[in-house]
Amino acid sequence: MLETAKRLDETDAGKYCLLLNEITAIALQGIQGGDESIRSAIGRLGRGIGVERIGLLLFSADGLSARRRIYWSSERWLYDEGDEFVSLAEYPWLMRQLRNKECVLVADTEKLPAAAGNEQEYFRQHGIRSFAARPLTEAVTGRTGGFWHFDATAENASLACTMFESLQPFETALLAMLQLKEEAEMLRQEVVEKNLLLNNTDIQMWYMLNPTIYGSANAAHAKFFGKTCEEMVHCQIYAIYSLAEANALAEIVLSVFSGKRQIVKELAIRNHRHRERILLISFTPSFTETQEVDHVICSAQDITDLKKMKKVIEANRELQREVAERVLAEARLETAYAELKNAQMQIVQQEKMASIGQLAAGVAHEINNPMGFIISNLASLREYSATLVSFIALQEESLAESAKTSAHQAAVCQRVAEAKRAQQVDYIAQDMAELVQDMEDGANRVKTIVQNLQGFARTSNKGEGDADLNEGLESTIRLIWNELKYKVTLKKELGSLPLVRCNPGQLNQVFMNILLNAAQAIETQGEIKVKTWSESDSVFVSISDNGAGMPPDVLARIFEPFFTTKDVGQGTGLGLSVSYAIIKEHGGGIEVESEVAKGTTFTLQIPLGRAESMREKGGDEDGRL
Repeated sequence: MLETAKRLDETDAGKYCLLLNEITAIALQGIQGGDESIRSAIGRLGRGIGVERIGLLLFSADGLSARRRIYWSSERWLYDEGDEFVSLAEYPWLMRQLRNKECVLVADTEKLPAAAGNEQEYFRQHGIRSFAARPLTEAVTGRTGGFWHFDATAENASLACTMFESLQPFETALLAMLQLKEEAEMLRQEVVEKNLLLNNTDIQMWYMLNPTIYGSANAAHAKFFGKTCEEMVHCQIYAIYSLAEANALAEIVLSVFSGKRQIVKELAIRNHRHRERILLISFTPSFTETQEVDHVICSAQDITDLKKMKKVIEANRELQREVAERVLAEARLETAYAELKNAQMQIVQQEKMASIGQLAAGVAHEINNPMGFIISNLASLREYSATLVSFIALQEESLAESAKTSAHQAAVCQRVAEAKRAQQVDYIAQDMAELVQDMEDGANRVKTIVQNLQGFARTSNKGEGDADLNEGLESTIRLIWNELKYKVTLKKELGSLPLVRCNPGQLNQVFMNILLNAAQAIETQGEIKVKTWSESDSVFVSISDNGAGMPPDVLARIFEPFFTTKDVGQGTGLGLSVSYAIIKEHGGGIEVESEVAKGTTFTLQIPLGRAESMREKGGDEDGRL
C-alpha cells in the first residue's frame, strides 16, 4: 500500500531546494509574530508539491490530542476549517506509526488496511485521495513533538516519498521554531501577567541598581511621587526624595548590598503632595550566579492609616480597660454593699433574737412567779376539798345515827338529804377533785413551757460554750411543737454526741429555722425526720421532710439574703441566710438535697472545736459541704 520512492530530476530538485529555503525564511518571521508567516510558508510548500491542505500539529503532554494546530488549505479545499484532527486517539493506526518515527505515505486512501478504519472514514468524509504524514522530531532529544500531514484531493495526485525525505532539515527547524514561538508566547504572557499584577496593586514595588539609582518601579510607586513608570527608570533618589529621606534609603540599600540579607524598615516619606506617609519597606537582595548582589528588590506598603487605626484601637482598648475596671469596681462595691446589708440584717436579726430571748426570759420570769402561787394554791385546794368532802361524809354519818333516836331528828335528816340531792353535793364533791387535777395538769404544762422558754432564752444569751446538740434539738422541738403537731409526724434518731464548742443559742436558731421551713413545706400531713451522729472531729445533724421539695433554680438561691418563695408578708427571706452565716461562723457547712414532690434534706456539719475562721483554715469559702 505504501508508495515506493520516486526520484526527482535534477531540475526539479534544484527548484525544490530553492522553495525550501524561501519557506524557511518566511517561517522564521513567525517566531516573533502570529501564525500567518508559518501558514504562508507551508502554503508555498503546499502549492509547490500540489496538495490541497497541510496541517501542522504539536502533541499535548499526554499525546492524545493536539495542543497546537496550524492549517493551510488551498482554494480547491471544499471543507470547513473545523474539520481538523482533534482527538488523535481516534486514529490509532496513524498515531502508532508516527510515534515510531515512521513516515506515512498513502497513494490511494481507498486501499488502507482494516486496522485503519477510522482513518479511511475520515479521508472519505473529506475527499482525500492521497495522504502523507511525517513525524516532527526534536534534534537534541529525538522525541516526537508532533507531526504534519499533506492532503491531496485530486484523482491523479501523486505524492513522492523523495520530496518528503528532503523536508527533514526543514522539519527540524520548523519544530524548533514552533517551540521557540510557544516559549516566547509563554514568556510574553508571563510578562503581561506580571506587569498586570505589578501595576494593579496598591503595594509599591521597585528595584535599586545601587544605593542611589532606581532600576524601575511599578505604577503604585511612581504615582506616589507623581511620576510615570518610564520616568522612574534609572531615576536618582535625590531627585524625588528629600535629602534626609534619600540618605536614610541609601544607607539601608547599601547595608543590603554589603550584608547580603533582607532588611525591613518603617520609613516616613513625603509624597508628591508633601504629605508624610509611613511606609513599611522590605529590601530584598537579588543574587547573581556567583552569589553577588545584582540589585535590591523593594516592596512597600503604606501603613499610615493602619498606624492611625492602631492608635485608635489602643485608645479604645485603654478606654475599654478603664470601663472594665470601673464596672469591676462597681460590681465589687455592689457586692460589698450587699454583704454589708446582709451582715447588717443578720446583726439586726440576731439582736432581735437576743431581744426576743431577753423578753422571753422576762415574760417567763413574770409568768413563773404567779404560776408558782397557782400550783401551790391548787395543792392546798386539793387538800381543802378533800377535807370538806370528808367532813360532809362525817356529817351524813352523824345525822344518820341521830335519826334513829327520834322522829324529829329523822325529819331533819330527811330535809338534809333532800337538799344534798337537790344541790348535787355528791357530784360536786366528785367533780371538784377532777377539776383540781385538770387545773394542776394545765398549770404544770404552763410551767414546762415557761421552763423551755427560759432555757431557750438562756442559751440565746449564753454565748459560746460546750453544749449537747441533742438537748438543743429537743428544747427547740418542744418550743415549736405547736407549729408541728397538727400535720407532722416527727421521727427522731438522736445518736450519742460529744459536747460541741459552740454558741448553742445560735445553733438552736438554725434548728428552729430549718424545722419551721420543713413544716411549711408540708401542705396537709407529712413526716419530718431528725437524725444526729458524729464522725471524726465533727457532729452532723440531718433534718429531712417529705414535703413539696424545691426545683434547681430555687435551690441555687435559698441562702441568698431576702430570697423567699413565700407570699408578701409571710417571710423575710433571712431565715436560711442567717442560718448559713451561723454555720459558717462555726466553721461548718450545710449540704442541701431536694427533689420536687419528694422532699428536702438539710445536713449540718459542725466541728467539735470551733474554727476561728474558714479563711485561716483554707476551707471552702462558701461554707458548704
